[in-house]
Amino acid sequence: MTTLSGRVATLEAQVLNLEQQQLSYPTSDDFNSLSVTSNARYNVLSAQLGDALSKLATLEMYIVNLKISHTSLERSFTGHTGQYLSGSNPAHHGI
Repeated sequence: MTTLSGRVATLEAQVLNLEQQQLSYPTSDDFNSLSVTSNARYNVLSAQLGDALSKLATLEMYIVNLKISHTSLERSFTGHTGQYLSGSNPAHHGI
């Protein structure tokens, strides 16, 4: 048989355990702070992604213009469109 003081001690321990559990649960302030942090990280990543996509578009444009220039110069030197002069085929040079 338990005494009244033993039951009170058990109840106090249970209440203390419940209070500790409640403190371990996130609060609305925790969620607000997490939301602010997540939004800030998203904004940084979004800006970096936008910058990378812009650089990629610039690089693609550069490559296209380089190919156009190369084709134009090749036509100027060979005198015709797309036909290599004898011995000037890049495949003969291992390219």
